Parts: sequence; structure tokens; C-alpha cells
Amino acid sequence: MNKQNVKQPTIKDTASVPPVVSVEQALATLSGFERQKAELIERKAALNDQRRNVAYDAYAHTDDGAAAKLLDGVHQQSVELESRLSSINDAIAEATRRVEAAKAHEAKAADRDRAMKVQSALQDLRGHARGLDAALALLHDALLGMNDAATAIHQNGATHPTYEQIEAFAYRCIVGGMANTSLRRRFEVLPPGERYRSMAQIAATWADSVERAIAARLGDGPGIDPL
Repeated sequence: MNKQNVKQPTIKDTASVPPVVSVEQALATLSGFERQKAELIERKAALNDQRRNVAYDAYAHTDDGAAAKLLDGVHQQSVELESRLSSINDAIAEATRRVEAAKAHEAKAADRDRAMKVQSALQDLRGHARGLDAALALLHDALLGMNDAATAIHQNGATHPTYEQIEAFAYRCIVGGMANTSLRRRFEVLPPGERYRSMAQIAATWADSVERAIAARLGDGPGIDPL
């Protein structure tokens, strides 16, 4: 095998995509790194104090090999500590980036959830709109049907209810039915005594009155012998 043709793995090749964590987890990691940095800074301050003392002894007593050796050790610790501080700063920068990424991820997820609720509400809106169309069609047919019934009543000798009565009471029922909806402000305000809720009850009252009036014509009145 030709070793020159073998591609050596790089950091970019081996690094995996960081998993998305929660904002809480990302903040906890960042907080931990910041605590470690604070500890390193404390160690650096203590090491600086130690270096001053050791440096004095090493340079004041050049024949003191132990002091010089101790100073070399302090220098080595300082280099290592600076490297650790640089690394923890890199870690903090990356942790900060991941906090922002987690926030963006959670914000996107929350926004998607709201969008799904909007989508669901739009389905409800369409359904209720179809229901309103159906109700209007029923209202249209019912009003025409009551007028057709009134025409048949008038053509066969009864005078009530009139078209005006049907129109007036139907309107009051419609206005009364809108009292608890957002459309109430689109209609005039009727006195409480004129707010009717049931056209069926009104029609039943009319029907009872007319049936009593035509009872004799039906053969059910006083003095009429049944067949």
C-alpha cells in the first residue's frame, strides 16, 4: 500500500455535528465553563504571587540552584495555565454559540407549534364558514317557505298571519338570536319585550288561532254532525 495516498483524518473529518440540547442544558454547560474559568483566574493570581517571591530568591541568590529550579517550575505552570485559560475561553465561546443555537431551535419549535395551531384554527374557520352558509340557506328557504304558506292560507280564506307579521317577527327572532354574537352591534337594539327567540312558538300561536277560526269549516264546530 502506498502510504502517500492514504488520507489522514482531520479535525473537520472526525468532528461530529453537535447535538441540539435544550436552552436549560446549554446554559448549565456555559455556567460550568465560566466557573472553571474563574477558578483558573484565581490560580493564575496565586501563581503570580508565588512567581514574584520565587523570582526574587532565584535572581537574588544566583548560586541557589533550588530557587532557580523552582522558578522554572513556576514558569512551566504559568505556560500551562495560560494554555488552559485560552482553551476555556474557546469552550465558553462555543458554549455561548450553542446557547444561541438552542434558543433559536426552541424558538423555531415554538413557532412551528403556533403555526400548527393556526392551521388547525383555519380548518375550524372553514368548517364554521360552511356551517354559516348552510344556516343562511336554511334561513332563506324557511323565510320563503313561510311566505308560501301564508299565500296558501290567504288564497283559501284565512287572513292571518300577514306577510308583514311574518317579516316583522322573523326579523325580531333573527336580531334576538344574534344577541350573544359579535354581530349584535350590526343590528338595532330592540326593547326586551320585542326580542323573540323562537319563531316556532310564534307560528304555533298563529296556527292555533287560525285553526280555531276554521274549525267550523272543517266540520268540527258546534252544530255540525260528523259524517
